[in-house]
Amino acid sequence: MRLHPAAFVTFAIIVTGSPTARSGDPDQDDDTLPDFQEVHKYGTDPAKKDTAGKGTSDGDWQQRREFSYNIRVVVRVMPPYNLKELNDDYQDVRVLDEKREYAELEVVVYPLNTNADAIQGNPNWKADSAGMKEYLDPGVTTNWDDAMRKDLLRELAKDGIDPDKLTDKEVVEQVSRWLFKRSKFRNMFCTFYVAFPDGKPEVVPGLETMFEKDKGDKSWSVERQFEHELFGRQMFANKTHGTCTSTAVLQTTVLRAVGIPTRMILCIPLADGNDKAQLQMVEKGLSHHRLRRDVGFGVAASGGFTSHTFLEVFVGGRWRRLNYNTVGQNVVDLGYLGLMVHIHTFRDLSEANLAATWGTRYAKGQRDEVFKYSNPYRLMEVSDHFGKYAKVANKRPGELKTVTISKAYWAGSKDAHAGLPESYQKPYSNDSGRLFLHTDEWLADGDSYLQYKVFLSKADPQFVLKAKGQPDVKIHLAGPYCTDPSSKLCEFEIVIPKDDFAKLVKGVAYTLHAQNGHKGYAWRVAEGLTVTRE
Repeated sequence: MRLHPAAFVTFAIIVTGSPTARSGDPDQDDDTLPDFQEVHKYGTDPAKKDTAGKGTSDGDWQQRREFSYNIRVVVRVMPPYNLKELNDDYQDVRVLDEKREYAELEVVVYPLNTNADAIQGNPNWKADSAGMKEYLDPGVTTNWDDAMRKDLLRELAKDGIDPDKLTDKEVVEQVSRWLFKRSKFRNMFCTFYVAFPDGKPEVVPGLETMFEKDKGDKSWSVERQFEHELFGRQMFANKTHGTCTSTAVLQTTVLRAVGIPTRMILCIPLADGNDKAQLQMVEKGLSHHRLRRDVGFGVAASGGFTSHTFLEVFVGGRWRRLNYNTVGQNVVDLGYLGLMVHIHTFRDLSEANLAATWGTRYAKGQRDEVFKYSNPYRLMEVSDHFGKYAKVANKRPGELKTVTISKAYWAGSKDAHAGLPESYQKPYSNDSGRLFLHTDEWLADGDSYLQYKVFLSKADPQFVLKAKGQPDVKIHLAGPYCTDPSSKLCEFEIVIPKDDFAKLVKGVAYTLHAQNGHKGYAWRVAEGLTVTRE
């Protein structure tokens, strides 16, 4: 769908955001906040309408923020989204504006919640959830049937899993672990190119080229691709699944067949990782040191076209997030977008309507004034808040600010690290130079790859090779890198263009000099390190 900004109509501002207790979700003090969320999300007293005793109800939009640490985000999101389901155990949402091309949402996220600690399995889950047919019945893509259910239960029994003897939490955990051991991941991404007119899947006209490109096997027909990535029952039979959206369909199909009410949710990161201005907003807007680091790691890693589809399962009497094997997945996770903002909930992928906007945008490389980069969302504001009645520790975690280059070598050299992937070990054939820099620093706290990704986003990438009597050769660190703490692998690639590589005189030892033009983050070069073109 091509967007024409002049044709959009502005609607009246909609204000929502009250997490009013639903049927079966008690609110004993009648302040519109469910008791569960008062204890595990807000930190207020479920027995007091005005916990602070200052005359303002806990249900007030700002007052509920005063008992915890929370993050306020204003984000623009391209449809589709499900505004009715965005207030949950992790966030509150108000719609500030809605146009045909986007909704502008104010989202307050509560990352230090204790939701996961409160999950208790229900041994009577089958009887208690039997009436939730909407989330138990098969759908177009979550198409389990009696035959599949019998095969599933037979296989589970063979591996010692009997759902009838487990709580719902145990069922979800054990069946999920079992499923992902049984099913093989294939690198394919076609789910966003498929629409469901009249409940039947078809590739959106105009997206056929990308569909063919992103198939799991180029020899597969469209129908065969659907059987490996789109239909849950067929994926179960084929023991395959694709990326997160495909995985969510398969997992939903299996859990519903067992009897667990399940639905899918779509989350986006706090910011579009392709936009440096949005990344800087995150850096400046968050003052909680650990969360700023973890969210920064996740956002920095979420460049390209990024979102995450996973599940909610009805366990222990309420909806709980299920991310692969993790029941009670929190919003902050440096391995999953940094901070996940929930923007869509759907029963079946056929009802999500992702291909018309998100899929079409991605496949056609569309850009516009609202969404200037590859993702269909954009961070407008971000800030955090330490509530006046909250006691929140704010210890500063470790961060890479100085990195030492201890060795430099050419691709194919005998000095190459033994753990370097084979594709990195060959010189380029077009007369350009392929130089690797080995570094030594590691932080025990946090993912090593993301540590360096954040450092690289902040440090000056410019270096100079110098030799007495020879002209300087400027080089730029812009290539990929590899890290693996277990094998002490940390190599950065610099590709020296053909013309610059020709300036290096063979047999002459050049010293490496970092420019370090970015304040606060610096490269250090080991004394005596030289680079010689052989």
